[in-house]
Amino acid sequence: MDAAPGNIDAFEFAPKLKTLHLTNMHAGAEVSFPAHNLVSFLDGRKLPDNVTTINYLDIVASAPNILYFSYHHHSPIPESSGPYSRHIINSSLRTLSASLGSFLSSIVLPALKEMTLTSGCPNYHTVSSEPIICPEDALSHLHALIIRSQCSLTVLRFVDATMDDNLIPILQLSPQLVTLVFEYNAWSSTPDNIMETFVLKMSEITRVGAETYPVLLPCLKELEFYVDDIEFESVDFLNTDFVDMISSRLVVQQGGQILKSLVVVVIGRAFYVPFQHQGGIQALERLRDNGLDLHLDLDDYEDRVLEASTRICNPEDE
Repeated sequence: MDAAPGNIDAFEFAPKLKTLHLTNMHAGAEVSFPAHNLVSFLDGRKLPDNVTTINYLDIVASAPNILYFSYHHHSPIPESSGPYSRHIINSSLRTLSASLGSFLSSIVLPALKEMTLTSGCPNYHTVSSEPIICPEDALSHLHALIIRSQCSLTVLRFVDATMDDNLIPILQLSPQLVTLVFEYNAWSSTPDNIMETFVLKMSEITRVGAETYPVLLPCLKELEFYVDDIEFESVDFLNTDFVDMISSRLVVQQGGQILKSLVVVVIGRAFYVPFQHQGGIQALERLRDNGLDLHLDLDDYEDRVLEASTRICNPEDE
């Protein structure tokens, strides 16, 4: 239900409040609530572009038991204001979803384990077809946050974030990472050179005694790529080097971690995925025999429409 602008004090006298998720509310609604006992907080409203982050930093500072925090600004433009006047230290927060520099630059989170770099609420795309792009400097602020917090991430998701030279350093600071996800709701070929470097770095192997291990992200088990709404473009990093990289991470290591799951989903029209035409699909399919849980979806819109119409016209073939 939508709430009109103004102050809402329904939670002001709820001292034991632990979970507060603000969705489907007017951006101008001011919600009063106690933060001391909060465990989970999400503000999924489409906030004005000129909103400040001070209130959200105050929540982090006032919630010593919080585990999950998700704050979205829905703007591709970084705030002009700098970081908070002091760093907010929260030693309990484990899961964060945000991307605004003035927020990320003002917090220290030593317990952080799961990070989603995104400017949009997880359910926002269900009500809007417009992708919500992260600020261009989001990766640099995430890199600084990890260094400042000395945290050890196990899950990292990039949602509509512009890849830059901070990607590899971020991953180098995250050797315990188990799950890595790249999601693009508005594909641009701009990050391809960065992603090609990522593939090459992920292919590097080191030897310890008789065993070989990946140099980058040695504990990675789940790798996922989602590209949506792509037309007449190429996803260049999904090439034979990518296939070789996946294969190299399936080498059985005594006592070590190997890649368990790979997801590659590309949805659009008249796009080009190099490994699709270079024997890559067949090579990836063979990796199932090595224990890889593989999910590939590379059909374009026209193929999907044709397949759907065939099912309707010939239901007996199913």
